[in-house]
Amino acid sequence: MFSRLLFFIIIIFLALKLLLPTSL
Repeated sequence: MFSRLLFFIIIIFLALKLLLPTSL
């Protein structure tokens, strides 16, 4: 339950990093 939520957050974070590599 919580593991899935954490996984989803990680995926979103990675996606943001890929989309905005200039941001940190």
